[in-house]
Amino acid sequence: MDKVTKEYIELHAPDSSTTSNATKLSSKGSFLKHSKIADDSLYFAECSGSGKNNYKVSVDFMTENQPVFRCNCPSRKLPCKHSIGLLFDILGNKTFKIEDIPEDILEKRTKAVVREEKAKIKKENPTTDAPKKVNKNARLKKIKQQLEGLEMAEKIVVQILSKGLGTVEGDSISTYQNLAKELGNYYLPGPQNYIYELIDEIEDIKIIIQDGGTVNYSNAVKVLVKLNSIIKKSKQYLTSRLEEENVEDDDNELFEQLGGVWRLDELKEIGLYKENPNIAQLAFTIVTSEASKQYIDIGFWIDIETGVISSTYNYRPFKALKYINQDDSLFDVIIPETMVYYPGKVNQRIRWDKFQTRDITQQDFTKIFSFGQDIATTIKSSKDYLKNTLSQNYLPVLIAYTKIGESSDGSLLLEDASDSSLKLSTMKGFDTAMDSILLLPDKNMYKDQTIFGCIFYDEIEKSFKLHPFSIVSENNIIRLLY
Repeated sequence: MDKVTKEYIELHAPDSSTTSNATKLSSKGSFLKHSKIADDSLYFAECSGSGKNNYKVSVDFMTENQPVFRCNCPSRKLPCKHSIGLLFDILGNKTFKIEDIPEDILEKRTKAVVREEKAKIKKENPTTDAPKKVNKNARLKKIKQQLEGLEMAEKIVVQILSKGLGTVEGDSISTYQNLAKELGNYYLPGPQNYIYELIDEIEDIKIIIQDGGTVNYSNAVKVLVKLNSIIKKSKQYLTSRLEEENVEDDDNELFEQLGGVWRLDELKEIGLYKENPNIAQLAFTIVTSEASKQYIDIGFWIDIETGVISSTYNYRPFKALKYINQDDSLFDVIIPETMVYYPGKVNQRIRWDKFQTRDITQQDFTKIFSFGQDIATTIKSSKDYLKNTLSQNYLPVLIAYTKIGESSDGSLLLEDASDSSLKLSTMKGFDTAMDSILLLPDKNMYKDQTIFGCIFYDEIEKSFKLHPFSIVSENNIIRLLY
């Protein structure tokens, strides 16, 4: 089957370990009784495992670009290593005997078709949908609980401000950790994560003080300011909703910060969506958040038509890693059937469900390359976003540069056609790409190209800097980080 490529397999594998294990299964010939149906839309086989009986594995391509993986193994991963291994057997041109479709899969296909038809009818006749029921009393009760939790969080801020960041002792840190944990009972994940992050910063400060080092409070102060701001804005927001008895979902950014969880259909209902966009991934990275005890898979994407840059976030708590698939780098153009945007004006989070893929073309690279802006324009447009206390500490940008060189202090420097310059540096919490910048295989990449990265403000040097992720030329995207 032509559509199954190595990249196609990596796209559908839940993580790299599954891909590795699947490769081993395929290479050592673990699959038996290879079969497929005449139109190549279903492949199935048996795979020997640790149990007495072989596992029954199938990959159903009935819906283009939406393969359905089935396996009766006990793995919680979807797809499992056996399903991905079967894809490797397809890629390896193993011989598959043509047979009739198994009865159990035929039955499942029939049910899937019925579900698809119902969904289509529902989409074409939205007025026939029953109005969504909202439990007003339950939501008002939740708002009251959130306000109680914000009062607790505010007390923590007041205590830290009155004592000073450098004077917080071990017992106090333990108390703050317990209070932060308790905020989970008040539907306040945003403030809770900021408090955990603040505690981590305070613990770092204590270690530096004990070692006799020079303390820089800028990161801790930044987190404290964000926490204080979100508490104050949230109290106003929730108090207003409570007084007006407004329990409907809205597009306020605080909704998610305060524990609201958006569904794709809800975002579409309020107009935050785009049909069939062509988007390409500019970079992918994984951030480890010790504060919130989770990994965050971050993908940076560009709408090839408009040049708008957005982000995907996949949250994987440490204690639930085996239940949540890891995202990965993607190199094809993705065409979601419906892509939804989370509330916000810049660097919005995006999500989608069904999608198709196509190869990225020379024309795509040229278009992405053309969206690069000069340094002065980039900094000017970044200031308003970065000073918003509810925003990320960084903004994804594309910058057209004439040269990557060195400054007088040995730092890597980005220069543009207007003789403006911007230092390249590493943001706290992100993997560095500085070594990769120095090892570009093509020396032409050091001049007259476009760079993708995240602009941020360095509180110590009081200047804007760029964390580089990728170099974009007119015929390629060179990833500095995977």
